[in-house]
Amino acid sequence: MKLPSAGCRSRYSGSLCDQGYGYLWSSSFSGLSPKSLRFYSTGADLSNFTKQPTGLSVRCIKDKI
Repeated sequence: MKLPSAGCRSRYSGSLCDQGYGYLWSSSFSGLSPKSLRFYSTGADLSNFTKQPTGLSVRCIKDKI
C-alpha cells in the first residue's frame, strides 16, 4: 500500500505544513478531537490533538466481506 507524505494544510493560514510527513485521519472520533496517524521515515505515532479544520490526506480502505 502506498501512503502519501503530503504534509498537511494549516487550519490557520491554509498553507502547506510538515511536508515530508504523512498524515491520515482515523475513523475513530472522540468529542471535538478526531484521531490521526502521522508517519515519517523512521516511524509513526497517533495523535488526538489534530483539529478538524486541519487538512489531512484521506485514504479509504474497503473491508473484506
